[in-house]
Amino acid sequence: MSVSVRPAPARAPRDAPPPSPVRTAAELGVPVVAAAAAGLAVGLRPHQALAAVVGVLLVAMLVRVEWAAPAAVVAAPVSTVLAGVHPWLPAVPPAVLVVSWALRRLHGRLHAGRPGTVAATTAGLAAVVVLAALVHGNGDAGLAALLRQLGLLAVLLVLLDCLRDGVPARRLASTYVAACVAAAVLGLVAIPLTDATRVPGSLAVHLLVAAVLSVGLRRLAPRPRRVDTGTAVLLLGLLGTASGGALLGLLAGAGALVATGLLTRRAALGVVVVLLTLGGLALATDSERVGAEVRDLGRRLEHRVDARAELWRAPAEMVREHPLLGLGPAAVDVHHEDYAGPTDDAVHDRDQAHSTYLQVAAETGLLGLGALLALVAAGLAGAARRWRRDADPLAASVLAAGAAALVAGGLVTLHLVLPLWLLVALGGALADGALADGPRDAAPRT
Repeated sequence: MSVSVRPAPARAPRDAPPPSPVRTAAELGVPVVAAAAAGLAVGLRPHQALAAVVGVLLVAMLVRVEWAAPAAVVAAPVSTVLAGVHPWLPAVPPAVLVVSWALRRLHGRLHAGRPGTVAATTAGLAAVVVLAALVHGNGDAGLAALLRQLGLLAVLLVLLDCLRDGVPARRLASTYVAACVAAAVLGLVAIPLTDATRVPGSLAVHLLVAAVLSVGLRRLAPRPRRVDTGTAVLLLGLLGTASGGALLGLLAGAGALVATGLLTRRAALGVVVVLLTLGGLALATDSERVGAEVRDLGRRLEHRVDARAELWRAPAEMVREHPLLGLGPAAVDVHHEDYAGPTDDAVHDRDQAHSTYLQVAAETGLLGLGALLALVAAGLAGAARRWRRDADPLAASVLAAGAAALVAGGLVTLHLVLPLWLLVALGGALADGALADGPRDAAPRT
């Protein structure tokens, strides 16, 4: 015997009750009152209001490491501007990132993966730096240099951990490139408005790395022409720095981009045309200044070569006499006068050797230089594996940017600024394959 069950009749949908007048007034009135109070506070107490806003942002970054990581990356290329507000301000975003990460780790590990080669080589380099500092203290300057280098290595480890935990690699790289574009705009605008004759040289490494990274990000961007505009600004700003090391690095980066297939020969020719066009625009805008720069180019190049040879003499002597561990952090600053040649007329203001490899070898010896190169190789090897496995454009651009930075490192200082360590973190994280495959990093290729 079968029993039929008659379905219950469908109920007619009932209209949602109208919101109460109190709720409506709250939804409309609270934002208006808050905006009015904020405007009144800014008008009456601007400094206190600014301090309150900064405090709220700091608290937000402390509780969300996903916000602290982009903030630290953004602060790097504009550190000169931040230092103009307060000397310690550039160190605040990286410190907040490390503290935020530590608070997050109190609740357990961020991911189940093992540390990996990049983390191990970072620990090795940190150990060598600390050992060199213990052997040669170099006073307050040595302590400050030690804390700066260890801080950058800590930021590298934190970024690597955050990227492996799910912070989108493409978004972090895009944030850094956008910050570099803004810094380039500020540097270019300052030339006609002030007595500056060029973009600050401290931006050279940032603009170099960002320009090469932008080529890979273009493949992942939904609107590639916007990325092209940003790349043009970065190249113009890089030319404005007049940094020979960065320009050599740009040539190496362009060659690596062609080798990886991210940049076709036709596109490379287009870049040359853009650079010539920008140069012509600069000549038309300020022909007198540009003409004087061109006329003095040969004399300045000869003077720069002679000055660089004199500058390198002292750290080279430090390496020759102390090849294993060098003379400790800040050795170039503290001991330059003791090793300077008789023709060096500016030995009292040489805190950097303007060569990554010479400075690292002078401060931490060949042992430290080997540890540094091993760390960079570990990060770039991870990017190379990801590129060979998945043909990932971001991994290819990280690899090309690393090649550009390594070439530029012969003439500029890399290990005391963020770009090199950001590339190592991106490369080490991309090797895991867990970032760009996620939904937050997925993007159509163009």
